[in-house]
Amino acid sequence: MKRAHFLVSLGLAGIAAGSLVYAAVDGPRATLMSERDYEAAARNIEKDVRKQRVHCASLAGYEASVCGTETQAQQSILMAELTARYLGTVSAQAEARKARIEGELAVDNARCEAFDNDSRNTCRQIAIDQRHAALRALDGPA
Repeated sequence: MKRAHFLVSLGLAGIAAGSLVYAAVDGPRATLMSERDYEAAARNIEKDVRKQRVHCASLAGYEASVCGTETQAQQSILMAELTARYLGTVSAQAEARKARIEGELAVDNARCEAFDNDSRNTCRQIAIDQRHAALRALDGPA
């Protein structure tokens, strides 16, 4: 009888441990906003991006290029920030800050196209240096 009780207890402990592992690894996540709110915010971002793309299509040349790059960067930044708010994790917040840095680099590079060759290269180098400095600041003191 004791052996049967021990086996039942062992089986229940195994089920409980398995449930904990599932919850920790594969289970539902606690989030800071509901999935419905997240999806609604994502749809709003997409709607705003579509409006901005229509505006960019009305422009020509350099302005259209910069506008398109700004729109794409803004979409990436807003989606990363939304995901960070949804997940509420430190890593998601860091990814949002990185998305902002990368978006700023893309826009700066698009704006550098207004310059001639030497000035354009200098402009791009400045943008890259600013990106590296921002990433170092993101990682904290060495």
